[in-house]
Amino acid sequence: MHLPLTLVDEPGQVDMIVTLKNYYRRRPKLIVDAERRGTPIYVLRANTVSQMENFLMDVFGHEPREGVSMADDPYADD
Repeated sequence: MHLPLTLVDEPGQVDMIVTLKNYYRRRPKLIVDAERRGTPIYVLRANTVSQMENFLMDVFGHEPREGVSMADDPYADD
């Protein structure tokens, strides 16, 4: 997937936050501060390739490439 995506270290530089459900439920300071700032937070159910690919395709409006199967993730629990 070739997407216009940049990872940053500073919370103040983000356009969105992507996290896992178990991390989000703990309500760490990063999440609470982001919610106060109005930063969009996307919560994935599981740390799997298919979850991340599906999320990225939804956000960036991409379709899977022909011949590439996302169903091959051995860790998927969907």
